[in-house]
Amino acid sequence: MRQFIIFVLTAVIRWGDRVAVLGRRPVPPKGVALIRLDAIGDFILWLDTAKEYRRVYPNQKITLIANGAWADLASALPYWDAVWPVNVRHLDLRTPWHRWHVLRQISKGGFHTAIQPTCSRLLLHGDSLVRATGAVHRIGSMGDLANATAFDHKIGNRWYTQLLPTSP
Repeated sequence: MRQFIIFVLTAVIRWGDRVAVLGRRPVPPKGVALIRLDAIGDFILWLDTAKEYRRVYPNQKITLIANGAWADLASALPYWDAVWPVNVRHLDLRTPWHRWHVLRQISKGGFHTAIQPTCSRLLLHGDSLVRATGAVHRIGSMGDLANATAFDHKIGNRWYTQLLPTSP
């Protein structure tokens, strides 16, 4: 019964997400959105890789959509042009208005490319934000099932245009 309730609530959230991004004004896609909502330790470990995005996308505006817990730290780094903090705890069922507002803001960003390099993806967090970008290219990791069910993973996979394999 608990699984069924979770399934229904997830479906309701996904429907709400779709409504949040409806009616966005067409903006010529430009720039790159990097989506990192994980904990500060994972962020610190990722920083060596993060600096490479500037080399790969030299003439693009790079926006880091970051966990609000460490967004101030990220703002002090030269790897991106802007940091958009997200309170990850407010992306769940308890605060649907906040979730709607975050998705709406991201959908208006007009990103050409969205990248979520997190291996253990979450459908209602990073995957949903990638979907909300409406980016032409949405790149993510094939990842693992450490934080998601196989069903959630299958749904989230459809929201990417390219999934990169991971190795042990």
